[in-house]
Amino acid sequence: MSTPAHTPAAPPEAAATTTAPTLTTPAAREERWQQLQWLPCRLEVQLSVPRLTVGDIIRLAPRVVVETHWQQNADVPIRANGQLIAWAEFEGIDEKLAVRVTRLA
Repeated sequence: MSTPAHTPAAPPEAAATTTAPTLTTPAAREERWQQLQWLPCRLEVQLSVPRLTVGDIIRLAPRVVVETHWQQNADVPIRANGQLIAWAEFEGIDEKLAVRVTRLA
């Protein structure tokens, strides 16, 4: 009857080199993003209206225009799951309102 061969354990420094690859290379980062692309997220274009009162909200009705302090050509923030990711400007496409990304955050 033969006895099973004993395989010596790898030294601790060898175990450290067999851990998961770091995301320092462009290929590693791209592979990681490929794995996450299916995750859903909430995208918001934020247009705040400062100095709005409860009375202003009570008086809201169809066709009432709510004035903002934003300039027409000012960039507005885009957030994904609450995190600022970009800035954009509003644009009309046919009968729809859209945003064009102007810079990344």
